[in-house]
Amino acid sequence: MISGTTGNGVTLSDSRFGRLFQWCLLGLLVFYAAYQSHYIVFRASYFKLQKLTVEGNRVVTDDQILEMSGLELGMPVFDIDRKFVVRRLYLLSRLDSVKVVQKGARQIIITVSEKEPVARILLHGEAVEIGPDGAIIGAATEGSSVLPWILGVQVLPSGGGMGEHLEQGASDGLRIWLPRLKKTVLKGFSAISFPCEGKVVVMWNDIEFYLADNGVVGKNLHSLKELMVYQKVAGKNYQYVDLRFQDIAVRFQEIN
Repeated sequence: MISGTTGNGVTLSDSRFGRLFQWCLLGLLVFYAAYQSHYIVFRASYFKLQKLTVEGNRVVTDDQILEMSGLELGMPVFDIDRKFVVRRLYLLSRLDSVKVVQKGARQIIITVSEKEPVARILLHGEAVEIGPDGAIIGAATEGSSVLPWILGVQVLPSGGGMGEHLEQGASDGLRIWLPRLKKTVLKGFSAISFPCEGKVVVMWNDIEFYLADNGVVGKNLHSLKELMVYQKVAGKNYQYVDLRFQDIAVRFQEIN
Protein backbone atom coordinates (compact mmCIF):
# COMPACT_ATOMS: atom_id res chain seq x y z
CA MET A 1 0.00 0.00 0.00
CA ILE A 2 1.30 3.39 -0.95
CA SER A 3 0.77 6.23 1.42
CA GLY A 4 2.36 9.55 1.94
CA THR A 5 1.83 12.98 3.26
CA THR A 6 1.08 16.25 1.63
CA GLY A 7 2.82 19.42 2.48
CA ASN A 8 0.36 20.27 5.21
CA GLY A 9 0.70 16.90 6.92
CA VAL A 10 -2.47 15.21 5.57
CA THR A 11 -1.97 11.67 4.33
CA LEU A 12 -3.07 10.64 0.81
CA SER A 13 -5.43 7.99 2.20
CA ASP A 14 -7.14 10.66 4.30
CA SER A 15 -7.51 12.79 1.19
CA ARG A 16 -9.17 9.94 -0.76
CA PHE A 17 -11.55 9.28 2.14
CA GLY A 18 -12.48 12.95 2.22
CA ARG A 19 -13.22 12.99 -1.49
CA LEU A 20 -15.32 9.79 -1.16
CA PHE A 21 -17.26 11.37 1.69
CA GLN A 22 -17.84 14.47 -0.41
CA TRP A 23 -19.15 12.37 -3.33
CA CYS A 24 -21.47 10.42 -1.05
CA LEU A 25 -22.76 13.63 0.47
CA LEU A 26 -23.27 15.09 -3.00
CA GLY A 27 -25.16 11.95 -4.08
CA LEU A 28 -27.47 12.21 -1.07
CA LEU A 29 -28.12 15.86 -1.85
CA VAL A 30 -28.95 15.02 -5.49
CA PHE A 31 -31.30 12.20 -4.38
CA TYR A 32 -33.01 14.52 -1.90
CA ALA A 33 -33.36 17.22 -4.54
CA ALA A 34 -34.85 14.69 -7.00
CA TYR A 35 -37.31 13.49 -4.36
CA GLN A 36 -38.35 17.03 -3.56
CA SER A 37 -38.74 17.78 -7.27
CA HIS A 38 -40.93 14.69 -7.69
CA TYR A 39 -43.08 15.78 -4.74
CA ILE A 40 -43.38 19.31 -6.06
CA VAL A 41 -44.11 18.28 -9.63
CA PHE A 42 -46.30 15.23 -9.12
CA ARG A 43 -47.97 15.95 -5.79
CA ALA A 44 -48.53 19.68 -6.07
CA SER A 45 -52.11 20.92 -6.08
CA TYR A 46 -51.79 21.81 -9.76
CA PHE A 47 -51.69 18.09 -10.59
CA LYS A 48 -54.65 17.11 -8.45
CA LEU A 49 -58.00 16.28 -10.01
CA GLN A 50 -60.11 19.42 -10.11
CA LYS A 51 -62.90 18.51 -12.53
CA LEU A 52 -64.85 15.31 -13.36
CA THR A 53 -67.19 15.26 -16.35
CA VAL A 54 -69.63 12.54 -17.43
CA GLU A 55 -71.00 12.48 -20.99
CA GLY A 56 -73.35 10.29 -23.03
CA ASN A 57 -75.46 8.81 -20.21
CA ARG A 58 -79.26 8.92 -20.29
CA VAL A 59 -80.58 6.43 -17.73
CA VAL A 60 -77.54 5.81 -15.54
CA THR A 61 -76.99 8.92 -13.41
CA ASP A 62 -73.78 10.90 -13.08
CA ASP A 63 -73.62 9.96 -9.40
CA GLN A 64 -73.84 6.24 -10.17
CA ILE A 65 -71.06 6.48 -12.73
CA LEU A 66 -68.78 8.58 -10.51
CA GLU A 67 -69.32 6.32 -7.50
CA MET A 68 -68.49 3.20 -9.52
CA SER A 69 -65.43 4.88 -11.10
CA GLY A 70 -63.79 5.40 -7.70
CA LEU A 71 -62.57 8.83 -8.81
CA GLU A 72 -62.68 11.75 -6.40
CA LEU A 73 -61.80 15.41 -6.71
CA GLY A 74 -58.45 16.25 -5.12
CA MET A 75 -56.73 12.93 -5.86
CA PRO A 76 -53.36 13.09 -7.69
CA VAL A 77 -53.99 12.61 -11.41
CA PHE A 78 -50.81 10.53 -11.75
CA ASP A 79 -52.31 7.95 -9.36
CA ILE A 80 -55.30 7.34 -11.65
CA ASP A 81 -55.27 4.05 -13.58
CA ARG A 82 -57.72 4.79 -16.39
CA LYS A 83 -57.86 1.17 -17.59
CA PHE A 84 -58.86 0.07 -14.10
CA VAL A 85 -61.55 2.76 -14.00
CA VAL A 86 -62.95 1.47 -17.32
CA ARG A 87 -63.10 -2.10 -16.00
CA ARG A 88 -64.99 -0.91 -12.93
CA LEU A 89 -67.51 1.03 -14.98
CA TYR A 90 -68.32 -2.01 -17.12
CA LEU A 91 -69.78 -3.53 -13.95
CA LEU A 92 -72.74 -1.22 -14.57
CA SER A 93 -74.83 -3.57 -16.70
CA ARG A 94 -76.55 -0.82 -18.69
CA LEU A 95 -73.30 0.61 -20.08
CA ASP A 96 -72.32 -0.55 -23.57
CA SER A 97 -69.08 1.41 -24.06
CA VAL A 98 -66.81 3.39 -21.74
CA LYS A 99 -63.97 5.81 -22.44
CA VAL A 100 -61.92 7.62 -19.77
CA VAL A 101 -59.78 10.51 -21.04
CA GLN A 102 -57.55 12.93 -19.18
CA LYS A 103 -57.89 16.48 -20.49
CA GLY A 104 -55.12 18.82 -19.41
CA ALA A 105 -53.50 18.37 -16.03
CA ARG A 106 -56.56 18.40 -13.80
CA GLN A 107 -59.64 17.10 -15.67
CA ILE A 108 -61.02 13.61 -16.39
CA ILE A 109 -63.82 13.09 -18.92
CA ILE A 110 -65.86 9.86 -18.76
CA THR A 111 -67.76 9.21 -21.99
CA VAL A 112 -70.25 6.33 -22.05
CA SER A 113 -72.96 4.86 -24.24
CA GLU A 114 -75.83 2.77 -22.94
CA LYS A 115 -77.31 -0.48 -24.23
CA GLU A 116 -80.59 -0.11 -26.04
CA PRO A 117 -83.23 -2.35 -24.41
CA VAL A 118 -84.98 -4.69 -26.84
CA ALA A 119 -87.52 -6.39 -24.55
CA ARG A 120 -88.72 -6.63 -20.97
CA ILE A 121 -89.44 -9.40 -18.51
CA LEU A 122 -90.92 -9.81 -15.07
CA LEU A 123 -88.21 -10.63 -12.54
CA HIS A 124 -89.14 -11.05 -8.86
CA GLY A 125 -92.42 -9.30 -9.59
CA GLU A 126 -90.76 -6.25 -11.16
CA ALA A 127 -90.44 -5.30 -14.83
CA VAL A 128 -86.81 -5.17 -16.02
CA GLU A 129 -85.28 -4.39 -19.39
CA ILE A 130 -83.31 -6.83 -21.53
CA GLY A 131 -80.36 -5.83 -23.70
CA PRO A 132 -79.66 -7.22 -27.20
CA ASP A 133 -77.30 -9.83 -25.70
CA GLY A 134 -79.97 -11.19 -23.34
CA ALA A 135 -78.52 -9.51 -20.23
CA ILE A 136 -80.67 -7.80 -17.62
CA ILE A 137 -79.68 -4.16 -17.93
CA GLY A 138 -81.86 -2.59 -15.25
CA ALA A 139 -85.29 -1.65 -14.02
CA ALA A 140 -87.91 -0.72 -16.59
CA THR A 141 -87.77 2.94 -17.56
CA GLU A 142 -90.56 5.29 -18.59
CA GLY A 143 -90.23 4.44 -22.28
CA SER A 144 -90.15 0.67 -21.82
CA SER A 145 -93.93 0.29 -22.21
CA VAL A 146 -93.44 -0.12 -25.98
CA LEU A 147 -91.05 -3.05 -25.54
CA PRO A 148 -92.35 -6.60 -26.05
CA TRP A 149 -92.58 -9.01 -23.12
CA ILE A 150 -90.55 -12.21 -23.00
CA LEU A 151 -92.65 -14.99 -21.54
CA GLY A 152 -91.80 -18.37 -20.02
CA VAL A 153 -88.00 -18.06 -19.94
CA GLN A 154 -85.52 -18.63 -17.15
CA VAL A 155 -83.22 -15.92 -15.81
CA LEU A 156 -79.79 -17.15 -14.77
CA PRO A 157 -77.88 -15.55 -11.86
CA SER A 158 -74.63 -13.64 -12.13
CA GLY A 159 -71.61 -15.73 -12.98
CA GLY A 160 -68.55 -15.84 -15.20
CA GLY A 161 -68.21 -12.08 -15.23
CA MET A 162 -71.81 -11.63 -16.37
CA GLY A 163 -74.76 -10.13 -14.60
CA GLU A 164 -78.18 -11.74 -14.57
CA HIS A 165 -79.11 -12.91 -18.05
CA LEU A 166 -81.61 -15.01 -19.97
CA GLU A 167 -81.00 -18.68 -20.60
CA GLN A 168 -78.99 -19.29 -23.76
CA GLY A 169 -81.92 -20.45 -25.89
CA ALA A 170 -83.89 -17.28 -25.20
CA SER A 171 -80.84 -15.05 -25.79
CA ASP A 172 -80.19 -16.74 -29.13
CA GLY A 173 -83.88 -16.49 -30.00
CA LEU A 174 -83.93 -12.74 -29.43
CA ARG A 175 -80.79 -12.26 -31.49
CA ILE A 176 -82.27 -14.22 -34.41
CA TRP A 177 -85.92 -13.20 -34.37
CA LEU A 178 -85.98 -9.51 -33.44
CA PRO A 179 -84.27 -8.32 -36.64
CA ARG A 180 -86.34 -10.74 -38.71
CA LEU A 181 -89.70 -9.67 -37.27
CA LYS A 182 -88.90 -5.98 -37.69
CA LYS A 183 -89.17 -6.51 -41.46
CA THR A 184 -92.70 -7.92 -41.29
CA VAL A 185 -96.16 -6.79 -40.22
CA LEU A 186 -95.43 -8.40 -36.85
CA LYS A 187 -92.83 -5.74 -35.96
CA GLY A 188 -95.09 -4.29 -33.28
CA PHE A 189 -95.61 -7.63 -31.51
CA SER A 190 -96.44 -7.44 -27.82
CA ALA A 191 -94.86 -10.67 -26.52
CA ILE A 192 -92.57 -13.52 -27.57
CA SER A 193 -91.83 -16.90 -26.03
CA PHE A 194 -89.66 -19.92 -26.78
CA PRO A 195 -91.63 -22.90 -25.42
CA CYS A 196 -89.28 -25.53 -26.82
CA GLU A 197 -86.34 -25.89 -29.17
CA GLY A 198 -87.23 -24.86 -32.70
CA LYS A 199 -90.54 -23.25 -31.77
CA VAL A 200 -91.32 -19.59 -31.30
CA VAL A 201 -94.65 -18.03 -30.35
CA VAL A 202 -95.29 -14.36 -31.07
CA MET A 203 -98.31 -12.47 -29.77
CA TRP A 204 -99.47 -9.70 -32.09
CA ASN A 205 -102.81 -7.90 -31.84
CA ASP A 206 -104.12 -10.67 -29.56
CA ILE A 207 -103.25 -13.33 -32.18
CA GLU A 208 -100.72 -16.09 -31.57
CA PHE A 209 -98.28 -16.73 -34.42
CA TYR A 210 -96.36 -20.01 -34.35
CA LEU A 211 -92.93 -19.75 -35.95
CA ALA A 212 -89.88 -21.94 -36.44
CA ASP A 213 -86.38 -21.40 -37.76
CA ASN A 214 -86.82 -22.81 -41.24
CA GLY A 215 -87.16 -21.65 -44.81
CA VAL A 216 -90.91 -22.19 -44.88
CA VAL A 217 -91.48 -19.65 -42.11
CA GLY A 218 -89.49 -17.02 -43.95
CA LYS A 219 -91.67 -17.46 -47.04
CA ASN A 220 -94.88 -17.47 -45.02
CA LEU A 221 -93.92 -14.33 -43.13
CA HIS A 222 -93.87 -12.48 -46.44
CA SER A 223 -97.45 -13.65 -47.06
CA LEU A 224 -98.82 -12.17 -43.88
CA LYS A 225 -100.09 -8.97 -45.49
CA GLU A 226 -102.36 -10.98 -47.75
CA LEU A 227 -103.49 -13.01 -44.74
CA MET A 228 -104.43 -9.87 -42.85
CA VAL A 229 -106.42 -8.58 -45.81
CA TYR A 230 -108.30 -11.87 -45.93
CA GLN A 231 -109.10 -11.55 -42.22
CA LYS A 232 -110.81 -8.21 -42.81
CA VAL A 233 -112.69 -9.47 -45.85
CA ALA A 234 -113.89 -12.59 -44.02
CA GLY A 235 -114.94 -10.49 -41.05
CA LYS A 236 -113.48 -13.00 -38.59
CA ASN A 237 -110.81 -12.78 -35.92
CA TYR A 238 -107.83 -15.09 -35.90
CA GLN A 239 -107.07 -17.03 -32.73
CA TYR A 240 -103.76 -18.35 -33.97
CA VAL A 241 -101.80 -18.56 -37.20
CA ASP A 242 -99.33 -21.41 -37.70
CA LEU A 243 -96.56 -20.47 -40.15
CA ARG A 244 -94.28 -23.46 -39.55
CA PHE A 245 -95.44 -25.62 -42.46
CA GLN A 246 -95.88 -25.44 -46.20
CA ASP A 247 -99.59 -24.66 -45.85
CA ILE A 248 -100.47 -21.89 -43.40
CA ALA A 249 -102.87 -23.12 -40.72
CA VAL A 250 -105.36 -20.64 -39.31
CA ARG A 251 -107.86 -20.99 -36.50
CA PHE A 252 -110.62 -18.45 -36.23
CA GLN A 253 -111.84 -17.18 -32.91
CA GLU A 254 -115.47 -17.92 -32.24
CA ILE A 255 -117.41 -14.75 -31.47
CA ASN A 256 -120.82 -15.09 -29.90
